[in-house]
Amino acid sequence: MTKIHLFAIVLASSGSFLAISPLGAGERMGFPPPDPPGTVRPAMTAENIQKELEQRLNAQFEAAAGPSGKLTAQKAKDAGWGFVADHFNEISKSGRSSVSLNDIRTFMSVRSPLTPVTPEAASGAPSKAIEKKPIQIIE
Repeated sequence: MTKIHLFAIVLASSGSFLAISPLGAGERMGFPPPDPPGTVRPAMTAENIQKELEQRLNAQFEAAAGPSGKLTAQKAKDAGWGFVADHFNEISKSGRSSVSLNDIRTFMSVRSPLTPVTPEAASGAPSKAIEKKPIQIIE
């Protein structure tokens, strides 16, 4: 077999490789495939998004903390939850060695630019409005 024939065979067999090569300048990405028939997606409302985020937070906490329900800095790091591991001392009140899901929710709520949530509201209890004070900018 000549070298040209061998090259042609290798080139033909690498067609699948060429199909997944990165995009070049000026090329466009395609669209993702459509959902299977019968798929119903909920409307993207603030409530639905919040519910989805809560479900993800709960699942991530349960996977990282295990059956104890308490998360340590090492467990967060081992689970790949870098945000919690990096901010563990800020999340943990008074230097405790573990945090609860409510501690993480409270920490994230305080950092959120959205309407603040009280710890009671994060746990599902009736919420009290938190008064936002105006910020004074001193130049």
